[in-house]
Amino acid sequence: MKLPKHLVDGIILSALAFTAIRAVLIRIPRDAKVSTADWIAMAGTATGQATAPRERVLVEFIDYQCPFCARVENEVMTAKLLDSLHVRRVIRHFPLPYHAQAFTAAAASECVTRQTSASSDVHELLLKQQDSLGKVPWTGIALAAGVRDTIAFNRCLTDPLIAQHVQQDLALGKRVGVSGTPVFYLDGVKVPSMQPAQLAAYLGSPKRSVGLADIGNAIASFF
Repeated sequence: MKLPKHLVDGIILSALAFTAIRAVLIRIPRDAKVSTADWIAMAGTATGQATAPRERVLVEFIDYQCPFCARVENEVMTAKLLDSLHVRRVIRHFPLPYHAQAFTAAAASECVTRQTSASSDVHELLLKQQDSLGKVPWTGIALAAGVRDTIAFNRCLTDPLIAQHVQQDLALGKRVGVSGTPVFYLDGVKVPSMQPAQLAAYLGSPKRSVGLADIGNAIASFF
């Protein structure tokens, strides 16, 4: 018996939707344990040396209205220092709910990166201007970061796919226990809480062989 066309179309659409949802879900391991830098760094925004050795990957969960993120950016996350340490930095967004402009700032950073590839510049700019976020036009920040087509930027800023990207970063952070910012993973290992000067020394030390169990549930935040 031949099925009606509308039923066939419905079945096909349902199968496509299931495939799309499954593709997103399988990116996050069910056990939420971080054993390597590969999956936690996947789909993040890379800065620093593109040719840095694979094992020197620093993943940072960031909120652009977080004052501690701005402090670390100013004192540790300079391109010169990261390059000298052969560390490739990967940004994952974790806008906190009580920071009203953090989600839009995360989206803006993604849109600027897509138009200029100057990811390091826009991260630094957003953190330096965090007190002005929501008070000045986002296009002004985009222009300062090197964007030329503000119409395309504004269109990107409201693109559901950009919001989905930020939401996926949030979901990943929650799955691995992120609750505040900044939080770091170096070579897939959660970095213990420490002051900026200590963090710089930590990044410059030899590769560690300790695993997640060795540092327990240490939260790498400055709260």
